Parts: sequence; C-alpha cells; structure tokens
Amino acid sequence: MTLVEFLSARLDEDEERAGSGWSHDGDGRWERTDEGQSILTPRAVLAEVEAKRRIVNDYLACLGTNPGTSVAGHPVATAATLPVLEVAASTVQRGAAIAFERVLRDLALPYADHPDYDPDWKP
Repeated sequence: MTLVEFLSARLDEDEERAGSGWSHDGDGRWERTDEGQSILTPRAVLAEVEAKRRIVNDYLACLGTNPGTSVAGHPVATAATLPVLEVAASTVQRGAAIAFERVLRDLALPYADHPDYDPDWKP
C-alpha cells in the first residue's frame, strides 16, 4: 500500500463517519456535547477531508501521473508513481514532489495507530 492509497482510505473512512450523521449536527466548526466536551462538527470534518484530498491531488498532479481511481472515485497512486525522484522530470518538480510527500507524511501521522500505517512514513 502506498502512502497515497493509505491516506485516501483514511479520508474515505473519515468522510463516511462524518456523513453518517453523528448525534450532533451544528453549523459551526466546534460544538459541545451534553457531557461538555468540544467536538468537531460533521460539517467541519467533511471540510477537512476535502482540503486534504486537494493536497493529495496536488501531489499527484505534481508527479504528472495518471493515477487509477478508488471505488469512491478519488485518485490513488500506484507503485509506478513512486519513488518521487524517478518520476518527476525537472528539478523544480522534484523539489515540489518531495515537499508534497513530506506534507502527506504529516497528514498520515494522526493515523499512525492504524494497522496499515507504515512506520517508514513517520516524518
């Protein structure tokens, strides 16, 4: 599993959970539960998922790949798109791809306890 495939799967899960209609449905970013805890609203989670998908898509565009699509229709990389240094042709593209990959590693870090997380991705 590639880093992009891993992130895409986690974002799909986050999107599914947020779309399943948690018990609270506030309009803002945060709301309080009956127990007094602050939680993100489903709307905020979906906005974060969309922003992270854009980052992943920008990374793939930087690589100049034509990735396959997941079941949900979101782009995922294949083994052919990695390693970055062999794919990106120009020095500028290579530098941007490396920077994007670092960002993807950071985005994956909150999911480090997932069994599919590869410790080699740790920033």
